[in-house]
Amino acid sequence: MNLVARNCVSKPVYKDGPQIQKMFFTLTMKNGRVSVTNLSGQVEQSAFQNSSLVIPSIYADTIRYQVQTEAKLSLADVMLLSNLSAIPAAVQKEIRKIKTIDGTADIKVAFECEMERKLPEILNGLITLQSIRLIHPDLRLPLLISDARIALDVLPLARFDGKGYWGKSEFQVTGSSTSGGEISTRLTTRANVKELIETSFPQISIGNWTYGQLNAEAAVNESGVSLQQAEVGIGKGYLLFKGFQGFRSNHPMHWINYTHIVDEPAENLLQMVKSELLNQFNGSVSLEGVLWLEASNGLGRFSGLNGRGKLTIDNGWIQESGLLLKILDPIRMDRTIKSGEPVIRNGRLYFNRIEGDFEIEKGKLLILNLTLQSHAINAAGAGTLDLNQDQLQLKIGIQLSGIVDTLISKLPLIGHMLAGKDKTFPVLYLDVVGTLSKPEIKFIPPDDLGQSALGYVERLVFTQERIRNALLSLKDPRPAPKDYRPEFDRMTY
Repeated sequence: MNLVARNCVSKPVYKDGPQIQKMFFTLTMKNGRVSVTNLSGQVEQSAFQNSSLVIPSIYADTIRYQVQTEAKLSLADVMLLSNLSAIPAAVQKEIRKIKTIDGTADIKVAFECEMERKLPEILNGLITLQSIRLIHPDLRLPLLISDARIALDVLPLARFDGKGYWGKSEFQVTGSSTSGGEISTRLTTRANVKELIETSFPQISIGNWTYGQLNAEAAVNESGVSLQQAEVGIGKGYLLFKGFQGFRSNHPMHWINYTHIVDEPAENLLQMVKSELLNQFNGSVSLEGVLWLEASNGLGRFSGLNGRGKLTIDNGWIQESGLLLKILDPIRMDRTIKSGEPVIRNGRLYFNRIEGDFEIEKGKLLILNLTLQSHAINAAGAGTLDLNQDQLQLKIGIQLSGIVDTLISKLPLIGHMLAGKDKTFPVLYLDVVGTLSKPEIKFIPPDDLGQSALGYVERLVFTQERIRNALLSLKDPRPAPKDYRPEFDRMTY
């Protein structure tokens, strides 16, 4: 039997479904074989053509369908599915969340299905997306896909590529996936990092940070996301990332970062983390180091944080209420040390440079070789800051510039604490414990300094000789800073 139909209108397959209009097809039945060829039609704004449906044998124990179709879909018609009873309620709910969807999809696909099988077996196909615009609350930002392709010609491997915008961030993506759910993706993006951070981490304030292009390569599978390496320019420097984020508890995270920040205003850093020090401190920050973050061990929110590096801050100031000025309060910082030059101007201590090395072990920050240089004072010290417990322990030596013998002779007790018996190198030794907001400060006589241990790492105990040598070394040329990039390159996750 042969039947040719032209310009037909079908009843909805489901009572609440759309009609198929302008249908054309040829129906052939012979020896139990049923075929519908030259099938075309229109549903709302979408159309299909050059399609066919074949049942090899209606007498077989298992009825098998072979389908080929070419279609141009208007994605705005997706919203029709939100009220279709054949669609699961959970899917309908997600579709209703869509605020805007438009664009077109050209589909050419062949597949087979059987009555007992829930999902069809795709034989080959090609899906091309053009000018897709999607606004959905879960995406946070509008998604625009200028064009994309999904090729199903080397099954079970599917290849895909595309380009577009997520918010203001441009991206290009290529990759492949298997029927087992393994996905390999290469992503290149010129991201608007400020927008991304403000959208994903609203608790962070970007300030005046400037960012360059973000490049990343990642692989995704059922275990998690593996980031081979990502780089983003930041001011005059850049950041590198690599690592793994597991989707399940038995696949924990492990992230590695290399930071190379050059002459960045401190207010940008402090504003980003909304630090209480924002209005108490400023300067030009350079930071070089590596950090690695693993899952917390339950002993504190920073217990998975480790790393090491060097921090330098040039040409800045510390507000009078800041930690360092609290430390210096016992020696009357309002005193004019040099003729016509107050230690504090307009409530601020101005400095030429602060620098120091640091190590982080399970959230405990070890401050090494910390020094401060200014016209009024020089300082050196070391200590620890437990980020999990907010506990501070520092030993600091302070040299006051311009102090003369007559001043020391008028203050015999302070003079002895500053200079010891010989008074040749006036240094004030302090012990600082407590928290950043409420430090407790006490003087340490020079002879007792070595007996007061920091209590965290024995090698960090700062003796009087070490402090004095650190202060004396401020006059020497600075050694070249260590380059931590090779260490980052060697690290694996």
